[in-house]
Amino acid sequence: MRLGLTGWDMDDVQKEMKGKTCFELLQLFREKKTSLSAKSGERLLAIEDSSEKAKERLEEELVHLEKEKCVVALKIAEEFSKSS
Repeated sequence: MRLGLTGWDMDDVQKEMKGKTCFELLQLFREKKTSLSAKSGERLLAIEDSSEKAKERLEEELVHLEKEKCVVALKIAEEFSKSS
């Protein structure tokens, strides 16, 4: 799975992060990580059921969630670097 690091459309996660404290950003990161795990499980079920359309849709959702998780992690790092 490739993330494709250029041209990310991450407006949704940027809105979620706006005005959050470091602690709240960590919570958001955990939520993204949990969502990613759940989607991974759904993808495995789709593969087992040989549902190609579901597999493709879930693959796109997984990539988007992974990108969101990375964006949140970068924001956390940025906030921690400001406070040190």
